[in-house]
Amino acid sequence: MVTHGSIGESLLASAKQILNSEPPLTATLGVSRSDDPEDLILRVKRLLKQLDAGSPCCCACSPAAMARRIYH
Repeated sequence: MVTHGSIGESLLASAKQILNSEPPLTATLGVSRSDDPEDLILRVKRLLKQLDAGSPCCCACSPAAMARRIYH
């Protein structure tokens, strides 16, 4: 999950609590206004490669502009 600040970490912690275990193949990346967009794109792509298990991947991005750049 790519989210503003630490929202993704909180969402993942909630999922762990609800499921009573860590969801498989998950990662979070918090972004802020001061982050370099090009650096963030590279970081997200690296995370996606690390999580790639050969099946479709869902990348949930709240910063919409970055999500468009990742998939285009």
